[in-house]
Amino acid sequence: MTVETQQVIEGEIGRIVLGATAILVVAASEFKGRRRLDCRVYYLAEDGSWLPTKKGISLRAEDLGEFQNLLRRGIAAIAGAEGAAK
Repeated sequence: MTVETQQVIEGEIGRIVLGATAILVVAASEFKGRRRLDCRVYYLAEDGSWLPTKKGISLRAEDLGEFQNLLRRGIAAIAGAEGAAK
């Protein structure tokens, strides 16, 4: 799927194309003096720019270790379910 995604989002670390008009952007940000990791869905506006939606999460730096553990467990659960379905 080809989606024009050249616009740079402030603090952007990476992105995943979700469809022709949507991307998931992972970005480092700061809110009230605290570092955060923001994972947010952006949509393609009529003028060709990417704009953020309300869909997403913003995690405090101190919560990232636990979030990483949960992601690992989720990946393992999905991998186990896919293996069982074969």
